[in-house]
Amino acid sequence: MEKRKKKRPANKRVSVAAPQNEPSSAHAEPVRGVRADSQHPLSAWQFTGTLRTYQRDILQRIEVGSHESLHIVAPPGSGKTLVGLLLAMRDGRRSVVFAPTVTIRQQWGRTASGLATSATDQTASPDPAVSEDPQHLGDLTALTYQMVSTVADSNPFDDVAAEMWVTELVEGGRTEHDARAWLSALEQSNPQAWRAGVRRRAARARKAEIADDPATIERALHPNAVALIDRLVAHGVRTIILDECHHLLDHWALVIRCLVARIRATGDTPLLIGLTATLPSSEDPHYANYAQLLGEVDYEVPTPAVIREGNLAPSRDIVWFTEPTPDEQRFLRRHDDELQQLIADTLGTADGHDWLISVLQPPVATSVSSVSESSAAVSPAAVSPDPEDAPGASLAAFRPPALETQAARDAALARAFDTDFDLAHAAAVMLADLDPRHPLVGRLPAGSTAAPTAEDRFTVLARYALQRLLIDPEREGDWRRMRRVLSDFGWRLTDRGLRRGRDTVEQVLAMSAAKDQAAVDILHEELRRDGELVRAVVVTDFATHGNSRSQRRASGVSDVSGGAHQRGAAGGAAEGSTGSAQSGALRAFETIAADPIIAELHPVLVTGQHLRARADQAEALADALSQLCGAACTVRGGAEAERMTGTNTARETSVTSQAGVADASVVDIVTDAGAATIIAGLNRLVTEGRVRVLVGTRGLLGEGWDCPAMNTLIDLTATATSAATQQLRGRTLRLDPAWPGKVAHNWTVTCLLPARSKLDGSSELSRLNRKHEHLWGVDLESEREIVTGLAHALTMEQVARLSVRLGQGGEAGGTTPGGVRPEAAAKLTERSLAALEPRPTTWRRWGVGEPYADQEGQAAVLGDGRSVANLHVPTLLGLTAVLWAVAVLFAVLMGRTFFGFGLSAGSLIAALVYLVVCVCVLWRPTLEAARRIRYRARPEQVYVGALQSIADTFADEGTTERIGRANLTVVATRDEKRRPLSWTLGVNGGSEADRRLIMDAVGELFGPVERPRFLLRIDRGPVTLASVLTDGPLALLDRLLPASTLLAVPKEIGRRAETAKRFADRWSRTVGPCELIEARGIEAAPLMTEARRGQRPSPQRRRVWS
Repeated sequence: MEKRKKKRPANKRVSVAAPQNEPSSAHAEPVRGVRADSQHPLSAWQFTGTLRTYQRDILQRIEVGSHESLHIVAPPGSGKTLVGLLLAMRDGRRSVVFAPTVTIRQQWGRTASGLATSATDQTASPDPAVSEDPQHLGDLTALTYQMVSTVADSNPFDDVAAEMWVTELVEGGRTEHDARAWLSALEQSNPQAWRAGVRRRAARARKAEIADDPATIERALHPNAVALIDRLVAHGVRTIILDECHHLLDHWALVIRCLVARIRATGDTPLLIGLTATLPSSEDPHYANYAQLLGEVDYEVPTPAVIREGNLAPSRDIVWFTEPTPDEQRFLRRHDDELQQLIADTLGTADGHDWLISVLQPPVATSVSSVSESSAAVSPAAVSPDPEDAPGASLAAFRPPALETQAARDAALARAFDTDFDLAHAAAVMLADLDPRHPLVGRLPAGSTAAPTAEDRFTVLARYALQRLLIDPEREGDWRRMRRVLSDFGWRLTDRGLRRGRDTVEQVLAMSAAKDQAAVDILHEELRRDGELVRAVVVTDFATHGNSRSQRRASGVSDVSGGAHQRGAAGGAAEGSTGSAQSGALRAFETIAADPIIAELHPVLVTGQHLRARADQAEALADALSQLCGAACTVRGGAEAERMTGTNTARETSVTSQAGVADASVVDIVTDAGAATIIAGLNRLVTEGRVRVLVGTRGLLGEGWDCPAMNTLIDLTATATSAATQQLRGRTLRLDPAWPGKVAHNWTVTCLLPARSKLDGSSELSRLNRKHEHLWGVDLESEREIVTGLAHALTMEQVARLSVRLGQGGEAGGTTPGGVRPEAAAKLTERSLAALEPRPTTWRRWGVGEPYADQEGQAAVLGDGRSVANLHVPTLLGLTAVLWAVAVLFAVLMGRTFFGFGLSAGSLIAALVYLVVCVCVLWRPTLEAARRIRYRARPEQVYVGALQSIADTFADEGTTERIGRANLTVVATRDEKRRPLSWTLGVNGGSEADRRLIMDAVGELFGPVERPRFLLRIDRGPVTLASVLTDGPLALLDRLLPASTLLAVPKEIGRRAETAKRFADRWSRTVGPCELIEARGIEAAPLMTEARRGQRPSPQRRRVWS
């Protein structure tokens, strides 16, 4: 394992390798602090248990006191709590633990109490060893972040916020007097709206001031929070343990910085110990707060290492595909029809057609945007003074100037893509869709002739509306219609442009009722495979969620049904049920509970405010929970609840079982017990098998919830962040003492639009990709390789089928081999089930208990199955063969002539000259042809050479470490006929940052060509006098070849011309002849068009562990 120096915030990892010749948990020596006195009470604590390999390794390598902060990343269930406490024991000083939830806080209290009670009393401290009471602090106090972060009811920034609001109104055109009068009237007539506006602006003011001086945060805190900070400092707390520290981005981070500053003010140096399973995104706007608090990662324990050591259960990710319900599809079709009609009425007209051409054929020295604006800005009177012309005819009369030659048209097309790539691409796909026979379509890049996506349509419609509709008073109605239709699709069109809003299509897919039924089908499948072993949790984002209006329209529901208003499990007022109109845990549970087969699993719904069960099982559940929780649990439903609340709590979704007697209606169970107590009781019932399905929200059944018996997760959430996804998967990875061979099944439900739909359903596929981006699993196409990304959840065939829906190179990654057609969701699910092996097989493929090297590499998957060398080998070989044939024929003729007239000195000299000429002309093409033949036999050498060229170029510049050829890997995935389906390029050497930089360059080199500074032509070298002398006639004949292979030089390499030249030189030595071309100016425009026409999709990125 490698120790990292703290220099700058970065995501650095330190590997933790399991020794191959000793057990992973071979350490049972007592662990305790180094000194024990009144100032170091935790030094007397003891740990006499067994440490895991990576826990021991962290403790051996870390130096408490060497830094003010220690930053450790380890997966859920890996023992972070114990590591944090042992580090605090080493420091010895009084400590405080901050956790995001009460459940996690209680876990810390229990674990700390076990260490404290093992100690002999050497300090005679009057304080309790462990406390969870903020009023009575202990040697170690466990609290929640909320306790020190509560904001005061009377915000000192309210006055500043009110002045900010006045300023905004004045900037909007009002006088200061009118602005103040309007705000005063709003405060009187609608205090809720006034308060909301002030609160938003006060938050902005607070953040701005705190950013300048973090100490000012105390002005915004509640007096009780400030008093707690004072008590912590006065009590001598000097060690701060921050559990789930990925939450420390905004307000909580600033409060902790305030506490740290207060400790420093006493003259002491605090110690911060940050523990998390997932790092926050560095793109988060508040990431700087996190980095300033904890710095870079000191140690990271990879999830595969913990599984290999047998401390977490192996897992298998599976994707279940579904399609919207019939009502939802009818709703979406109406949207689709309206969009198609709008396109026909705008872009389908002569005016719209001409506008598309003007975007793709801008004149010289005019941008793609400005040419459209100038054409649209021509006044109607100036173009057509006839007042009897039809509305819009004056604008339609404008025609972009015709370009005389094909070269000029190609140059204009290249300018369009260079100036505004997104608009040019959108206009190109729309032109190809509306007028596929237009001559310009044949010159478009390959990726710009595919079917337009919804975003392409919206991009073009919005720009057309701004440049043709908004400026024409006679087309105001068209402008309003455009705004209304785009609004239905989640886009806001204003005079400033297009803004993303709430996408109705995305909402329908994310919250489709079909996902609830998919959960039922998954449970059926799990029961069929594993029977009595199944313990499943179904997780949604919220109890009820979504745009109720759009969901009611999509589901055909005219209104929202009433619901229960009793106190639920958490003791709070339950929200009204939304029946089947609103998505969430309530709706999902109704669908699950109504199924007679799933009823045998005794499903239970639990959220922060709801505890529900089937009517025929509720009494038994209430009795069991009453005994386990020590609090009365009462069933309320039917007539009794209706009398008390005026609503019908028992849902009218009753479904009889096959016996015709079971009551599948859903009823509430109410109790005064807290949510944590109810969860603990349900965990006991799940472990005993009396409840085998839980349905709830990720807020309650996500981070911090532990139930080792759970082995199946059904993820219905719409969240796709790294933190939320990994925390959710962590719920099923805990070891189950009752099942030593436990393997977790983690299901993701994805709703796809029907294949024939022209709407944009990419949001679901993008979410699917992002969910698996940081999850580890065994690659389905290999026996033992452990990777991140979709490769461990989907087969290559599934990825290819999904890629068809996204065009070339969509979010799902990979490419679409020729002939691949999109498949229905049911067929894709069949492929998932066919690839799902028995759980013992998954256990074996993970290699639990086997030694490992703990090496992580970066990889990129190129899914087109072709080697770049194969694109021009036949022509090169043919030309070389022709030259050799001519040379041999001429030699035969010369030989016959010489022998006919007899040998002489002159004939020998002539033969010698001929031999020298042949060698000079043919030796280089022959060597190159031999190399190409070798590449055809082993085409992976081309990609190895490309990787080596990139790595060596970066190393020459001093950007990365030198990476040897042994650390560069290329592996082919082949079909049954041994034809390559894809190539996986990997880098295993160097640091993580080095590997990521190299693979970023690989993605740019073999991905789509957009706006590179340099192009690399790899089917020939530059034609110079030297090349003609060394390469022979091929250097000249190459100019006549119709095909070419052009790649984009990666951005980091192309920043400097010298670096780009060095890269081209490396390529020529490791791969073959190439020519570096600067992609700037009119001369390069045709080549840019050529490069984009043959471009490939983006490679699929992944991390690889071994």
